[in-house]
Amino acid sequence: MRKVLQVSVLGAVRVVITHPPGIACLTSIVEKVRRIETATFAVFD
Repeated sequence: MRKVLQVSVLGAVRVVITHPPGIACLTSIVEKVRRIETATFAVFD
């Protein structure tokens, strides 16, 4: 799970570096990932 998140984050960072307008998109992606992470941890707790 962690590895997948790291890979997706790295990919998103690369997109932002090559496409500056992608910063807004990255922000929403990060928000979604955080929500998924907290939901996942809630399930495991």
